[in-house]
Amino acid sequence: MKKSGIITVLVISLLGLGLFAASCGQKSTTSTGTPKQVVTKWLNDLKSGDWSASYDALTSADQKKITRKQWVSSYTSQGKPSADVSFAVSGEKITGDKATVSVKVTQGGQSQSGALSLVKEGNIWKVSASTSSQTK
Repeated sequence: MKKSGIITVLVISLLGLGLFAASCGQKSTTSTGTPKQVVTKWLNDLKSGDWSASYDALTSADQKKITRKQWVSSYTSQGKPSADVSFAVSGEKITGDKATVSVKVTQGGQSQSGALSLVKEGNIWKVSASTSSQTK
């Protein structure tokens, strides 16, 4: 796959998941922290290929749309991102129990930006992949 194709797939995967319709029923857990810290950990999990840990960071609403098995299978079939993929997390904005964090993903000199949405569930920030956005 060309580098531009890989970065597009990565960004779309990171910022636009939540399109599957399946029941999950598994309880999610992730470490606590600020929205920026949660997003950074989530992206590091995705980059390192820890698909199961990245699933744990999703909102319960997203987990109702895709099972852990489907999530892991989807990423496993894509393979681990190439080593030259990097990301910058910035621009945290918190409004009550919702937050957005700006993310810039770069690979092979090409960058794409977007905003990841987070929702506070209990005392834990969770990534809302289905409501996140991508820009060029």
